[in-house]
Amino acid sequence: MNKPSLKGMPIKLPHILVLTLGFGLGLILTPSAALAAISATDLAVGGASSANIKTATTQSIAPGANRLILAWILTTDNQTPEVPTLSGNGLTWHLVDLTYWNSSGPYFGDNITLWRAMGASPTAGSVTISYSSGQQSIAWSIAEFSGVDTSGTDGSGAFVQSATGTDDAAGPSGLTITLPSAIGSGNATAGGFGNAGALAASISPGIGYTAFSEIYLSGPQSDLRAEWRADGNATVNATQSGSFPMGGIALGLGRRELPGQHPGGYDMQRERYFGDCAQRDHPHGDDLYSEHQWYRGERCSVPGPFG
Repeated sequence: MNKPSLKGMPIKLPHILVLTLGFGLGLILTPSAALAAISATDLAVGGASSANIKTATTQSIAPGANRLILAWILTTDNQTPEVPTLSGNGLTWHLVDLTYWNSSGPYFGDNITLWRAMGASPTAGSVTISYSSGQQSIAWSIAEFSGVDTSGTDGSGAFVQSATGTDDAAGPSGLTITLPSAIGSGNATAGGFGNAGALAASISPGIGYTAFSEIYLSGPQSDLRAEWRADGNATVNATQSGSFPMGGIALGLGRRELPGQHPGGYDMQRERYFGDCAQRDHPHGDDLYSEHQWYRGERCSVPGPFG
């Protein structure tokens, strides 16, 4: 019987055991990459209304370099639902998600859209929100997130997933949106919620969430408020002071890896290689609805735990 050897030198079986255990422990004890803490800042909240408004201009904001800028836009439309365009601050604004509700209201209905942007050298100034047809009202809530993943294009790497929810018969318990998958402790979740018909500002953040400023418009009656938290909770909710039709968009955000750190172990964010495939295949690039679709591996042939 031949004795085991290493580079021609005989070794004893206990040595093999030591080598095996050492290699195994090296894999087990390899630390995960150190990730930045996510924080958020309220940049602007406001609104405008008239019988046939097509354009609204926000207050001047000064986005930070390589920070994710999110803008929730709430609209009461005028017979025809429409998706706006956003411009300003030297940034490219991408539509992340949208939803409509309250089609039996006094006008055609209400809708909320969520936009993202990120740039290395943004400029200070206003954001312009434009529609091709007239609306009844336009409200906005814009926030900035630091510590997020800066890979991808215009903030695409910071997204884990998004989801929407509506309830035309929502009561004081408001609306709850559950993201499709858990996003991991330390990553952030955020949501923007709107309602119609309240006589005053009426939306409160869910338990554990920090609210951004609220904007209420009295004519037509509409209310918008966004919120966030940094512990990876996949349930995003808001309550209201009465029973009003309600809609919202929630999303999960991934953290940025700190410089000089080496990834190892298992990190949920690393599984987003599915997204590269799906974004290339998706007919709308990384825009409309693709943020949460590519997270689940839709349209992607790469096998994996979420595909």
